[in-house]
Amino acid sequence: MNANGILQEVEIHAVAGLLKRYLKKLPDPVIPFSQYETFLSVAKQAVSHSSAKQQQNDFKLKQFKKLIDQGALPRANLQTLKIMCLHLNRVIACEKFNKMTFGSIATIFSPTLMRDESGDPNKEVGDLGMKLSVIDFLVRYHESLI
Repeated sequence: MNANGILQEVEIHAVAGLLKRYLKKLPDPVIPFSQYETFLSVAKQAVSHSSAKQQQNDFKLKQFKKLIDQGALPRANLQTLKIMCLHLNRVIACEKFNKMTFGSIATIFSPTLMRDESGDPNKEVGDLGMKLSVIDFLVRYHESLI
């Protein structure tokens, strides 16, 4: 640790693993069990709403903003999501060095940020594409949503 209290040499994979483990152990995920289907349905509806990516994004932005403004996430969860999105965007900003894209971040963090309460592995696999879409979108557009 240097004079400013900042860790200089840290195994980054261990730190990321610790964060993921902590998030996975929360009794209710950052996107609560009660809102899991609601958030997934926005991603599903966006796909059926239009085949054009920009129209899908406009739809998701409007719907996610509405959910967040209506209090779909408890305050602590919303603040956690905001801080996570800020941090993950900093990681993505270094993509040139770390190869972390929005897609790879969504792949790594979607199972810990949102999950089905049943724990059914078949449902988890079936929902994976939409979960990736939700987390990718929230991380990518958090400044307009939160």
